[in-house]
Amino acid sequence: MIVGTSPTACQRAANADSPLLLCFQNFLDISIAYGEDFANEVLDRLCARAAALLRSRGVSVLVRGSDRFLVADGAQPGMSSGGYVWAETLLLMLGREPLVVDGVAVLVALSVVAGGASAVSAFKPAPYGRIVGDRYKELMAQAVDVYEAIAVGRLVLARQAIRATDDSELFYDECLARIVAPTGGQKLIAPARFLPAIEQLGLSRLFDRAVVQETISALRRSPSVRLGCNISAQSAVDDEYWTSLFGILTAEPQLAARLVIEVTETATLPDVDAARLFFLRLQALGCMVAIDDFGAGFTSIHQARTLQPDIIKIDGRFLKEAVGCPFGREFLSRLVALASQLAPQVVIEGAEDEESMLAAYAGGAHWVQGYCICRPSHPRHLVAVDDRIASVLPAGMLPTKSPGPVQGSVGTWIVQGSELAVRCRE
Repeated sequence: MIVGTSPTACQRAANADSPLLLCFQNFLDISIAYGEDFANEVLDRLCARAAALLRSRGVSVLVRGSDRFLVADGAQPGMSSGGYVWAETLLLMLGREPLVVDGVAVLVALSVVAGGASAVSAFKPAPYGRIVGDRYKELMAQAVDVYEAIAVGRLVLARQAIRATDDSELFYDECLARIVAPTGGQKLIAPARFLPAIEQLGLSRLFDRAVVQETISALRRSPSVRLGCNISAQSAVDDEYWTSLFGILTAEPQLAARLVIEVTETATLPDVDAARLFFLRLQALGCMVAIDDFGAGFTSIHQARTLQPDIIKIDGRFLKEAVGCPFGREFLSRLVALASQLAPQVVIEGAEDEESMLAAYAGGAHWVQGYCICRPSHPRHLVAVDDRIASVLPAGMLPTKSPGPVQGSVGTWIVQGSELAVRCRE
């Protein structure tokens, strides 16, 4: 993270003739956890990987520092014209595969530093909590597993509907990231098992990019639906990681109008002003932007006012506390009223049963999300999800012609065109 105000990717592109400075953000974290010699070897191999990639473009200058390296354009137009596009490619190619030293795999967190060579002395990479020792190694092993799953196509999206409290209207379907277990079969791993590791290590950027990319692909396959997906607060910045995806949204405004980006509150916003620019960029392209888990995370009321989201999603714990508790019901009503002043649309999460649905309605919510409305379902396979593991109904068991319901372990599955929806068991 760049200390101070971060310019957008487009602003940096105006200075694309300058050398490109990439920072190895988690160098110090890796050095503390694995040792300085190990970290230096990772940096050597990272630079070797960069040199191999740049050689094909005729770029010959690669100056290494203790936690950063500098790439010069080598007088090649591929770097100087539209350099921000090449920066995204470099970030993707360098960061998506683990680097292995002495049989230990680690992932690197990279960022583009504004100002090129002139910024080297002033730049200070920000820490991500300084998790140390065995805990860091444990989280890194989990993160490596996730990135390897993405590389082989084991990232899938389940969907869960957000509907009106009276069930009269569908707002949109949220796409929920799942990882197919490495053993294959019918098991999916829910995000609570792997997202904390990625976020705590500052490795959310490429994962979030992959999720948004998959959501855009789903929008193309289903031209009549609106879909949302989650990204970490760490990714809420208009920078080189989003260059090509912003290009897609610019070229396909009808698709952009059906995309909702939900920013989770499980991490702090690195830069509120940069996040506001990110929100504005998405909104200008026609997307909607939501703050997820409002009231339970790091976003303050002041930050929500600054960000000006289209949607605020109230964390489900407040609905749970409102069931059977007069104070909880009053608090939820006031929270809904406050959220309504901060965003045009308010969703209450956690509607798991009839009691919570009634509490949500009494609290003044128009939109609700939860198992009582719809359990997560995969568009091609039937998925029954609990907090940890999901079971997939074999495709051969799906009713492809008859619209009749099929009884599942958690409810009734109903065919709607080529898609599947689920209603909880009554």
